[in-house]
Amino acid sequence: AYHRTYGSIDPRWPGRVHLGLRVRSLASTSYTRTPIFATEWTGTDGVSPLVYYIAGVRVMLLQNGALSQVGSDFAANATGGMFDDNGSGVPYLYACFSGLAADALYIRRMARDQTFSTSADVVAHRLLSLNGRAYRTLTPTGGTVNCQVSVCPPGSDRFLAASWGTGQTVGLAGTEINALVGIRQSPASIKPEGIYAYSDGLDRWVNYAPFGDHHPDNGKGAYSMGDYIVVPMGSGGAVLFDGFTARAADPITINSSPGLHTTPNTIQALGQTQQWLV
Repeated sequence: AYHRTYGSIDPRWPGRVHLGLRVRSLASTSYTRTPIFATEWTGTDGVSPLVYYIAGVRVMLLQNGALSQVGSDFAANATGGMFDDNGSGVPYLYACFSGLAADALYIRRMARDQTFSTSADVVAHRLLSLNGRAYRTLTPTGGTVNCQVSVCPPGSDRFLAASWGTGQTVGLAGTEINALVGIRQSPASIKPEGIYAYSDGLDRWVNYAPFGDHHPDNGKGAYSMGDYIVVPMGSGGAVLFDGFTARAADPITINSSPGLHTTPNTIQALGQTQQWLV
């Protein structure tokens, strides 16, 4: 059993998801916003290992144990990010801020030399790079939430709105897409009502794992492990989705009781190091 004050992942069990103590801060810094995207990269010498992560209005750099900010603060809190190219093979770190065109908060990207640039017309609330394609979530014209997914094909510039296809509504038009992740080489959208995957045969998003509890925070912070994804639930705990079915990841034992031994804290962020999920 685990105590109800637990709220994160205990990394001491390779290949298993055990909830652990809640994460209060990341590294030694006064800027403690929860990271929403992280990636490994190398310095301009092509050798020095770096870790960049996006949190709040900042891009942070972790190098040789030292943490620092890259560039200046964004105009708004970032809502998503991806590591992708510009359509011609040049790598960039992308950040997005809003899927509503009227907000005019266009996506930004950072080159390896840490210079930033801003798109003139592309907005996005979530971003995903998968198999050469880029995916974004957005709010449709006249819509109220980010409920659509638009695709940018390989070889097309992510900074041009003309490169992106027409948005396709995923599930209920009144609920937000809380996560956009890859599983088994396919994109998945996680919403309060379930986990949706795109079907080429049906040309639509199908709810493969409906949730009984339509919590508005279901799926926030979801993480892909390749063949399955870990999906934090808004009411606490997490489920594992293998592309076909979802099952609870909570370590339930005979000493556990519903409610009493279920964490009230939602998972804030997930990551992977070798065979460990943290």
